[in-house]
Amino acid sequence: MAMRLASVLVIAAVASAGCAVSHMETPRQLERGEVVIHGSVDIPGWYFFVPRGQGSVMYGLGGGDVTVHAGTAGAATNAGISGRHYLNDQWTFGVQNDLYLAWLEDEGAGGGFVPRPRGDVSKLSVTPRLIRSSEDGAYIGVQVPLLMAFFIRDRDRPVERWLTPGIVFGKESRSAHRSWRPQLELVLSVFPLERSDGDLTFVPWPQIHLGFNR
Repeated sequence: MAMRLASVLVIAAVASAGCAVSHMETPRQLERGEVVIHGSVDIPGWYFFVPRGQGSVMYGLGGGDVTVHAGTAGAATNAGISGRHYLNDQWTFGVQNDLYLAWLEDEGAGGGFVPRPRGDVSKLSVTPRLIRSSEDGAYIGVQVPLLMAFFIRDRDRPVERWLTPGIVFGKESRSAHRSWRPQLELVLSVFPLERSDGDLTFVPWPQIHLGFNR
């Protein structure tokens, strides 16, 4: 049953029409001055089939932390900065910001091809997240994309998307014998909608993140 459910989730992620809108962070609360290096593979990536590789560096501030991250899926790149505040020993509130640019080739004035941003994919996102973690590394929470600005429009086919709150599930290894800790995260958004050429459709938008941090 578990394998069947996992297969359904993977197929839905690969078939979804979009890119991941958040990045994975350790659920641990960092000490002041502590640095965590994180690398992950995210699905969906570029054109559904190419996963996005992403890296980040987190720095502990005592009562919270800040993160700088960047990633690429070949023809698409993203980068951003995020911050978290520790509400208590278990609850963490944060805001993730991400600038995502998808590049296509277009014929230039001289007849050659030059890269240009694709307007229906390039975006700026702001996503608050509230996470509750346990001592064994398991965590659950919610994320709510407040902004999904497609700031470069494709005049031939404008696309608008709305993302509703997502439920976050994750598990990070807490083994003392590992220098790199594996982590798995799944985000399920509720009723994501896309409007194109006046038509409103439902688009599955799960995210799967698999990574390591130290």
